[in-house]
Amino acid sequence: MPPKDIRPQKASIPSRLRLGLLKAWRVIPKAITAVATLAGLLGWDYLRPKIEIEPYASTDPTHPFSQQFFVHNDSAYSIYNVEPRCGFPSDSGFLAKSVSVEVQDERMEKLESGAKTTLTCSFGTDPIKTPLKIHPWVVYKDPFGINRCYWTSFIGKPGEDGNAYVWTFHGAHSSCPTPSDD
Repeated sequence: MPPKDIRPQKASIPSRLRLGLLKAWRVIPKAITAVATLAGLLGWDYLRPKIEIEPYASTDPTHPFSQQFFVHNDSAYSIYNVEPRCGFPSDSGFLAKSVSVEVQDERMEKLESGAKTTLTCSFGTDPIKTPLKIHPWVVYKDPFGINRCYWTSFIGKPGEDGNAYVWTFHGAHSSCPTPSDD
């Protein structure tokens, strides 16, 4: 007669419970990955900079460069060292081409979340009767100290009555413009 095995026997787990645990073990990592991905995407959307530049007033509608734009910080946080600028692409239709002008008087140390400031593309010119293209843009730092930039493109045309200049949105970018950007 062979010797009796005196080692403790493993407790037997019922097969249904074992299958359930195996399935859960396979699903749990996938569920954690899905939740983490969703949280990351929502966090990115919440933390990414949200800046808008829109025309809002003109001190003299017959002069295209009397247009004022607002810079709106729609981010969840304040932005810092805000520097409004007005750029002219190579196809601007104006004498100034492939240049940007910083608007010194409109610089701000801090633009709170939800706040607006003014950006003026102001040049003393006679009334212009041709279409123009400009790039109002802003350089700033986010709360982490990272330099960022946001710029827009507007095409301006004299109104049908010849007494007003109308600016139309023509795109936005979250990288700084270069002279070749149109």
